[in-house]
Amino acid sequence: MGNANNMKLRNQRSIINFLRQQPMSRADLSRRTGLTRAAISVLIDTLLGEGIVIEDQLVTGKVGRTSVTIKLNPEKYRILSINIARDICSVGLCDFSGDILMVEKFPQKKGVPAIQMINCLCQKAFDFLKEDGGVDRLLGVGITAPGPLDSMNGTILKPSNFEDWHQIEVASYFKERFACPVYIENNAQALAMAERYYGAGVREESFLELIVDTGVGGGLILNGKPYKGIHGYCGEIGHTTVNLDGERCSCGNHGCLELYAAIPNVLRSAMEKDNSLTSWEKIMDAYEEGAADAVWVVERECRLLAASLTTMMNLLDVGVVFVSGELLYKGAFIFPYMEQLMKDQMLGHRERAIRICPSGLPKESAIIAGTNLVLEQYAVCFENNK
Repeated sequence: MGNANNMKLRNQRSIINFLRQQPMSRADLSRRTGLTRAAISVLIDTLLGEGIVIEDQLVTGKVGRTSVTIKLNPEKYRILSINIARDICSVGLCDFSGDILMVEKFPQKKGVPAIQMINCLCQKAFDFLKEDGGVDRLLGVGITAPGPLDSMNGTILKPSNFEDWHQIEVASYFKERFACPVYIENNAQALAMAERYYGAGVREESFLELIVDTGVGGGLILNGKPYKGIHGYCGEIGHTTVNLDGERCSCGNHGCLELYAAIPNVLRSAMEKDNSLTSWEKIMDAYEEGAADAVWVVERECRLLAASLTTMMNLLDVGVVFVSGELLYKGAFIFPYMEQLMKDQMLGHRERAIRICPSGLPKESAIIAGTNLVLEQYAVCFENNK
């Protein structure tokens, strides 16, 4: 009986994970899980009775008996998502299906203590829950922040150019105030995990998520699962060396990719050539028009990123890179160029294909990523705690 019950819970967990991607009919769930229609109906009836899922829309255009799609019940729970970043922090309230209900953003100011920003985020989170009436349905808090960080203990360690937040125990602060589970993850890794369910990675078993904005980071999905390494430092592509004689990075290394390819550093180089190139958008607009200085800046950025990505691909042998952050703006102009650079450099390039694609995550991807952390753990805890 124990084994039968465990199997039932594992199958229910599988159904929940599929429904996180999109609503599905019982027939679709049967095909995806490999379970019989009868077994799926029994499992769905249990989840319906517990209010975890609801029936959604009639499936039209099919011959035979009428069927309806099943989806996660958005009103079952509420989730708080906190994104901590070097430029702007944000807090969002989401429902159980992952849809964003409310968002507020707070610009970071240098020299302002981290605890002051945390207090602002916390107060706004309370305001959201009060306005929504969802205090009693709070499932958890998902926090994303620049790495490296200690996910187990909920501590931001020593991210580059983020000194005000070094050694801040963020998770414990929110856990004390909301009395619910709190999860924290490197922002790039969290985006990769969300890409797997809500973005372009739905059909990919292995890929790298590259984020380029105020820093450069990477998140990894290998064989369908997040890969973080032994100490959680895996994917730190921004701290691979691209210049052996380069300046010292705050991480202690010399010539790190982030020193040259992070957008603030790109802008400094660009403005030395043309002081009108004050944003990545302006650089790309000028690049599209063929302006020589912008072409130099963009092609240099592509070469730097391609060099580090080639190293990652030679080590990991994944075939897809999804790009997040500011490089998404007019990325169609540069992604093919980066692909070609990598194909020219990778081992076994004749036999290997590499694709560089825009992230498929919706707007406010950081909020989605934080929400996904809670839903990921809910699916695990659902099986373990029943």
